[in-house]
Amino acid sequence: MLVPRSVTNRKVVAKIAGLPTLAMAKTLLSQQKAQACPSKLDAPPPDIHYSEPSGTTTSLIRPDINLGGDSSQTHMGQQDEVQRLVDSTEPQCVVCGRYGDFKGGMECHNVCSLECQRLALESVQTSSGSTDTSSVPQFASTAAPAPQNSVAPTRRPHPYSSTRLVANITGYRESPRTAALSTQEATKLREAHRIYIHGKHIPKPILSFEDCSFPVRMLSNLVENGYAQPKGVQMQAIPAGLLGRDMVISAETGAGKTAGFLIPTIVHAYGLSQLPGDTMEGPYVLILTPTRELATQIEDVAKSFAKSMPNMRTALLAGGQAMTNQVHRLKQNIQVAVATPGRLVDILARHGEISFSNVFCLVLDEVDLMLSLGFRKQVMRILDVLPVPPNGRQTIVCSATISRQIDQIIGKVLQNPLRIRVGNPEEKKASAHRSGTKVSDVFSPSSQIKQTILWVENDSKKKQLFSLLKDPAYFRPPILVFVESRIGAELLSRAIQAKCPWIKAVAIHGEKSQEERSAVLKTITDGTVPVAVATGLLARGLDLKVATVINFDMAPSIPDYIHRVGRANPDAASKAAASIRKGPRLDGMAWAITFINNDHHSILGEFANMLHRLESKQVTPLPPQLKQLVVMDPPKQRTAADIPGPSDVQGNHGAKASTFQSSKRKSDSCQGQEKPGSSAKAGKKRRRN
Repeated sequence: MLVPRSVTNRKVVAKIAGLPTLAMAKTLLSQQKAQACPSKLDAPPPDIHYSEPSGTTTSLIRPDINLGGDSSQTHMGQQDEVQRLVDSTEPQCVVCGRYGDFKGGMECHNVCSLECQRLALESVQTSSGSTDTSSVPQFASTAAPAPQNSVAPTRRPHPYSSTRLVANITGYRESPRTAALSTQEATKLREAHRIYIHGKHIPKPILSFEDCSFPVRMLSNLVENGYAQPKGVQMQAIPAGLLGRDMVISAETGAGKTAGFLIPTIVHAYGLSQLPGDTMEGPYVLILTPTRELATQIEDVAKSFAKSMPNMRTALLAGGQAMTNQVHRLKQNIQVAVATPGRLVDILARHGEISFSNVFCLVLDEVDLMLSLGFRKQVMRILDVLPVPPNGRQTIVCSATISRQIDQIIGKVLQNPLRIRVGNPEEKKASAHRSGTKVSDVFSPSSQIKQTILWVENDSKKKQLFSLLKDPAYFRPPILVFVESRIGAELLSRAIQAKCPWIKAVAIHGEKSQEERSAVLKTITDGTVPVAVATGLLARGLDLKVATVINFDMAPSIPDYIHRVGRANPDAASKAAASIRKGPRLDGMAWAITFINNDHHSILGEFANMLHRLESKQVTPLPPQLKQLVVMDPPKQRTAADIPGPSDVQGNHGAKASTFQSSKRKSDSCQGQEKPGSSAKAGKKRRRN
């Protein structure tokens, strides 16, 4: 059975109390030195060093504490390092963030040591020109820049850093380049990358991974995995994560959410694993994600980031695999665990000997999908059972969409979070408010995806799909075809192989075993299978590297549609288009094609208005059935380059959509279909008939 939080908390507090913190480790070293050499009490103990795999030695802790102190300040240390971290209800030093219950000449603010008192008074005098201490002082960093390999500096780096243990362990400091950014420059940098952030004490965005003082091994791992520079949401999420801040990350597909939360949490776990003394029982980082496939992919990325870093191990806790193996892995003192809600609840209920008391970083990924799949109850049980460490826990919520239900969870779990968004949903909401239309609280599809909407009746869907696959101008593999049911995926994949025997197609859905699903995913990512037919199982979060997405069955909602088309990858599309001489030009964008008809009437209005707000380069002309549902501002003027030519997609004004016709096809095409080269004049003639 699940252990109540109150019982677990008592055990955790008792256990943590016996573990050495940074300050305790330094004090212990000083005491040992004093016992060994009683005549040299004032001599500082030696530094504690840790070595990187590359051979670079980095100083983790510098225990240079003067135990003599001032006789008039018996209880007030010379330096802030002798003080412990604080709980939320305890007095806090305004300089370093550690425990401080001394006024020390400050009328309204506490300090922890003589050094912090001096810095506080100097800061107030410098900023105000007087000794007035009624305002909160702003502190400039007076310490030397941390070395590139440093894990845990001894001073709280920023006034906007969290007081949690992970923030002090990481010790992130702004590089000279980042610190040199003015407020206006930081704002312009965010705007240039469409980064919108809300919250208090916002850190400046980074321009390079070298600005973060990562371990050398991790920097090389990032480069090896194609992460030369931070992109999108990573520029803002990584420094905020390193500072221990709670975050809500919502961004369009491809904005880098996964790396945005993985990089800082791995750095936290690495710092905790390098602490002196008895090793704390892991995991230190717990990542919850809705599907097995997404959990597997996240763990693979985490392993690639932490490759060859000492004392860094991961565990995958997901269904479809033996629980005994996963439990055994958990007992090997792993640092990062990636889990699905169902499997984690089972482990917590059946294996009470496994401790999750040291989860200092909790990540909830794709929360909207977790809720839509019915995992709300499991997620809330996990949050209730997981004990909160004495120094607090950092929580990160990630999703491409944020709903009111998710906001309720955010309010219960997160403390003063930073809300980071990539894209501009505010403009969309404002437009929707002016028009009175219903618009979901979601982002528009990625700007790197070209969208084509075809009005296709159900009886013509297969014919339309086969025409696409047979025409070399439009066949751009790998292709991911979405359907609404498991049996539909099996039947359609067989039909594709029957009608197009030169094309290998596979089906993937929830009824397949984990081994079968993993094998199919591998064939998709390595390009050995050109067409995969899937249910919504592959719609969220996965990086599949497909060039084209086809919604054979329209998604049940706009958020689901956004997630589906987000599987299309611009890099894969550019590679596929390199060998195509004819056909529509996508200008480096991926391609998403959607079949739609009156079966989806409940979302047609919202769908039409969402597409209408996109830039003309992102969507081909809408079918008339959708155009008449647009009730917003007048449509944007399209340039000559945006008007579809003979090779572009055109829709039939009747019930059926036009079919993509190969340049080799003659006049024996089916009745009711329209060749891509049909002119407007021909269309008018048919209407008169």
